[in-house]
Amino acid sequence: HRTMLTHYLVTALRSFYKRKGGGGAGVMFTYINVFGLTIGLAAFLVIVHIVHYELSFDRFFENSADTYRVAVKKTERGNVVMESARSYPGLAALLKNEIPEVVACARVYQEECMLHYKEADIKFNRQHTFWADRNFVSVFNLEFIRQGDLALLDKPWSAIISESGAKRFFGTDWNGKHDPIGKTIWLNENRGYTIQGVYKDLPPNSHMKVDFVVSWSTLVTLVGP
Repeated sequence: HRTMLTHYLVTALRSFYKRKGGGGAGVMFTYINVFGLTIGLAAFLVIVHIVHYELSFDRFFENSADTYRVAVKKTERGNVVMESARSYPGLAALLKNEIPEVVACARVYQEECMLHYKEADIKFNRQHTFWADRNFVSVFNLEFIRQGDLALLDKPWSAIISESGAKRFFGTDWNGKHDPIGKTIWLNENRGYTIQGVYKDLPPNSHMKVDFVVSWSTLVTLVGP
């Protein structure tokens, strides 16, 4: 392939110099060909890059090939009347108990919230917040930079925060009293949540944009099972 490419380049250069000596029309024709070839190659490379990026979404997760999202399709008299990417919380236990091949389930509920670190009076609105089981950490291979007692994610009022989120609230120096672990972030000014971990940001090629992960048991405590 390299020999063939070299041959094409040498042929094109010879043609260019021959036409250059043969008048303005030949040179113009060569310039048009080279310009068209350049635009075509550039467009091809851009398209390849975009397609590769789109196909790479969520592939970086360790078990991405075996990770599934449960959706809902409702039918009445043979007709589909509703389809949703959301499903029911009770399915997690059902799938785990009834299907042996299911290794782990993670329930996730997403919303945008206002987060407030009252100690320094720093607040940000529309932060991507997940209410999630502790299994969310293992299913999606979260990598922690700072870690407290993750077992507390099974209990209400505990949370973990992304690296970029922690920097927004606590700066970049996390030594001593500035360590995010054990700090309290208030969600929608209603209740404080104790941070038990700081995880590395997920790459841009993930459909999950999450700044703050709150224990699922908190949601159960607030709205019931």
